[in-house]
Amino acid sequence: MKIITISGASGSGKTTLAHYIHNSIANSLFLSIDDPASLDLPLLKKHLSELKSNGSANVPIYDFTISARAGYEEIHSDGLIIIDGLFAGSLLKDISDLDIFVDVDLDLALLRRIDRDMKERDRTLDSVTEQYMRDVRPAFFKHI
Repeated sequence: MKIITISGASGSGKTTLAHYIHNSIANSLFLSIDDPASLDLPLLKKHLSELKSNGSANVPIYDFTISARAGYEEIHSDGLIIIDGLFAGSLLKDISDLDIFVDVDLDLALLRRIDRDMKERDRTLDSVTEQYMRDVRPAFFKHI
């Protein structure tokens, strides 16, 4: 079993690329770890170890609309694991087999983020831009 991580700025296209790879490779598993504040890295590494050893793990479901865990689901894999997230490559560099970084102009990434968050996460323009300026942009320059 191999692990690919896909990292980049919020709105860079990480998830689009991850879905493309996932849909192109039979028996692959897609995992998103796009909210670093909610990430339990030791638990994630435990789950990846379980997937490698027995092909299944019981993982938390994260709900972006409430910014919290919303239950658990059992996942299975016997092939490639594709993990996307802002810092997936750096957080999982010790266990990943390939790290991909998606580089895109930050203005385009912001426009994509606004569109996604308003359509898919029921956010207002003010809430998206306030969070972007307060947290997302500074974190990008600090960590990426």
